[in-house]
Amino acid sequence: EMDINQTKDDSLVMSHDYVNLPCSTFLKDNTTGTHLTLTQLMHWLSDKSVFLITDIKIKNKNIYILNNLINSYPFAKEQIIPQAYTLDEIISCFNLGFKRVIFTNYNARYPAFILKRLAETNTLFAITIPYKRYEYTTLEKESFFTKSPTPFFTHAVIDTLTEKAILSKGIKGVYTDFMSPFGNR
Repeated sequence: EMDINQTKDDSLVMSHDYVNLPCSTFLKDNTTGTHLTLTQLMHWLSDKSVFLITDIKIKNKNIYILNNLINSYPFAKEQIIPQAYTLDEIISCFNLGFKRVIFTNYNARYPAFILKRLAETNTLFAITIPYKRYEYTTLEKESFFTKSPTPFFTHAVIDTLTEKAILSKGIKGVYTDFMSPFGNR
């Protein structure tokens, strides 16, 4: 998964947070690790074995940016797995021609019964829900993760002990920024 955000001069870069710098200055700043531009990311996608799950951080521009991505880099369309954040965005992603779409329920906070219905349609690549939030615990109590035809992922998991416990409940994958082998400390 890559976070896509904007610089002060509206360039798209791989960054979790809005970048209050021009793109050229941002790319020279090595205090927070290596930075990628969209062009560099697309070069990486020239390897057909690589897939990209998008996490577009620019509010209300998810579909607009996905559309621009596939128009500017049509060769990469099959490798891009967009995250949709609302029910309308799911439809829009499919209308753009994406075959694999992940519904991510961390801002919209749809209730568990909606997530179950989405999962039962088996049209999504996966559904991602935050670990330890109401929807997660409700579906966990019903053992729904093991029965679901659509895989569920969760975030943000930061240790292997939690990961093992989650996976044992039927969750198929976890998102993480950092995975500690020692458990929470």
